[in-house]
Amino acid sequence: MLTDNFKDNFSFNGVSTRSQYWATLVITFVALIIVTIAMEGSGGIGVILALVALIAIAWVMLAVTVKRCHDIGINAWWTAATLIPFIGSVVTIVLGCLSTKRRKRTI
Repeated sequence: MLTDNFKDNFSFNGVSTRSQYWATLVITFVALIIVTIAMEGSGGIGVILALVALIAIAWVMLAVTVKRCHDIGINAWWTAATLIPFIGSVVTIVLGCLSTKRRKRTI
């Protein structure tokens, strides 16, 4: 799942299944909480490291959301809707619940 191809989480190419999308969402949420707690008690270099971690977390979530859009057959620009307050939460849940679009296999 997530640990099979860790580098794939940073790529915007390919598709992300529902289980991969939800697992990544949960793991990045937990990582976000940990980084936020760690950032509160640290100063200087700790804040810089936390910001780097936050950028990596945001990158992974954007990449997985774009791949989820590819998987369900909608335009990847729907990822931008996840950034809108309140509406983004609904879009995130909908993206996670829609089924995979069937594709014709080419040999």
